[in-house]
Amino acid sequence: QGQRVVGVETTQGPMYAGVIALAAGAWATQWHTRTSIPPIFPVKGQMMALQAPPSLHLRHTVYAYGVGGIVPKSDGTIYVGSTVEQAGFDKAVTAGGIATLLTVVAKLTPDLNRARFVRAWAGLRPGSADGLPLIGPSQSVQGLWIAGGHFRDGILLGPLTGHILAELIQKHSTPFGLDLKAFNPDRFGGWDSATPLT
Repeated sequence: QGQRVVGVETTQGPMYAGVIALAAGAWATQWHTRTSIPPIFPVKGQMMALQAPPSLHLRHTVYAYGVGGIVPKSDGTIYVGSTVEQAGFDKAVTAGGIATLLTVVAKLTPDLNRARFVRAWAGLRPGSADGLPLIGPSQSVQGLWIAGGHFRDGILLGPLTGHILAELIQKHSTPFGLDLKAFNPDRFGGWDSATPLT
């Protein structure tokens, strides 16, 4: 109502609350209309799995910034990743994506060229316009708290971000004395409350 959250509308009906934590990953800005550029957007990442030949004993992750990474799994499967694509919400695996992943193999571990292809997949990561996550309260919509835009680090930082948000919402001090100014959710412009959260 106005510039304050009162709850969310779900398929099961309304759920009323004075505080809403919006942590919807790449889909965060689909929950709200923005008055400026969307700060959280999907970044497509394609990966593939290979079965290493018995002669290859890869035990450690191999990573090169700007190239990609190769991650051995306990079952002998090796994950190769990943692409970084601005493709909206498209999660299709593409020939171009596979070609990029094969380049990662050739550059980092050429012995994997003999590996058997197992499967490929794509997912969406929540990117942000400046590469930093959005963590904290919206100044333009009272009661709306944002946690998103962590890109590749969401799987690692999700629990910490949840802890920080819970402490802040309960009006405790900022955990660990963190300075969260750089993560201000309104740094791209205010969240428009004209469209209800659904």
